[in-house]
Formats: sequence, C-alpha cells, structure tokens
Amino acid sequence: MTQFQTLATDQASPDRPRVPSVEVMGTATSKQAPSRGRSTGTVTGKGQNRETAWDLFQKAVQNLHAALEDVASVGNAVPTEDEEEVTRVLRSATEISVTADVTVSFAPSQFAQVLAALIDNGLPYSTPVFDFDRQPEVTPEMLTEAAADARVRAQAIAAGVGATVGRLVAINVGPPQAKPVMRRLEQADYLLASHALRVGFDTEKMQTFDTVAQVTCEFEIIETQAAA
Repeated sequence: MTQFQTLATDQASPDRPRVPSVEVMGTATSKQAPSRGRSTGTVTGKGQNRETAWDLFQKAVQNLHAALEDVASVGNAVPTEDEEEVTRVLRSATEISVTADVTVSFAPSQFAQVLAALIDNGLPYSTPVFDFDRQPEVTPEMLTEAAADARVRAQAIAAGVGATVGRLVAINVGPPQAKPVMRRLEQADYLLASHALRVGFDTEKMQTFDTVAQVTCEFEIIETQAAA
C-alpha cells in the first residue's frame, strides 16, 4: 500500500522571494474487483413418506457438491421438514418435503460455472453477493492520473486569476479510499455481465466499490505580467 508521503522544496528559503502558491487535490478512480462471491440455492426433496423425502434431499445435496467440487465451496445444509396435503387424481394425500438453503461461496471468475451447476440441478438461487477488499491497492497508473488531475485543476485556478502554474512546491500522496457504488450486475464488468443476462440478473443491483487515489499538490502561481 502506498504510504502518506510529503515532498517539499525550499520555497521559504531566505535567499528566494516567496511567491503565491495554490494547493489542489487530484483524484483517480478505478472499479474494484470483488475478492469473493456468494449465492444461496434451495435444495428440496419431496416424497409421500419421510424416508423417500429425506433420500431425495440427500441425493440433491450430493449432486450439488459433486457439481461444484472444483469451482466452489458449499456450506452446511440445515434442513427442515414439512408436511402438507396435496390432491392427486381426485383424492388427497400427504406429501413430506425436506428443504434447506445452502450457501455457495466462489471466486468471481467461477461465477458462470456456479450458475450452471445451480441451474442444471434445478435449484432456485439468489442474486449473488460479492465481497470487496476495504483496503485496496492504488496502482502507479492511478497515481499518475491523480497527479495530472491536480495539475489541471491548478492550471484552471491560475488561469482564472490571470496567472500560470510554476514549479511544484509539495506533494502529498494519501491512503486509498474505498467508495461504495450501487451498480447493476451488467455494469459491474467483473466477467459477470454475460452470465447475468443469461439468468435474468441484468436488472439486479449490487453494492460495489471504487478505489479512489488522492494526490494533493502545491504549485507556485506566477503572475503573467511578472513572467513577461
């Protein structure tokens, strides 16, 4: 992680007359990639008796584990049993159902395989939730962009008062910021868009994060007449 730094010059030196300066902050923003994803699928087994219902439920859980063995981790299933009256061929019968919500945890790059496994196993699933690193790294390219943004802002201020930007007096590089942003899955662009469209998640919104780099610069301001 880039640490807070300061670079100062000798503007205040007795041998050098002090000139006006302006301090500006430049920023650069980048989408932050998620570190992990989670989705919940509902596993159900139904039968006319408890033995059949539990047997079908166990098989469904085993099939899910087998389908996701190499691409995701499957959480523990805590099943519940329910009994209801159903009508079959003009007569009522009792049906037993065993149901559990199972959380599947996966790397974002495995999102397509996870969805395929849930769909192939006929499991209802929830919109995925993604985890993000709250202390993101700032890339050198982002620092370059943020510093350039600071200079542009300083030049705009100087132009507004009929002056130009002179030499750099000081520069501070602040810690990266994680900015929460609500985006539709198709806008997140984490290799998710095509898969989201496939299963109808394209209109779903999720909380994402942007990494924000901040660079504060102080520049001398040189009056145009004096420069002439």
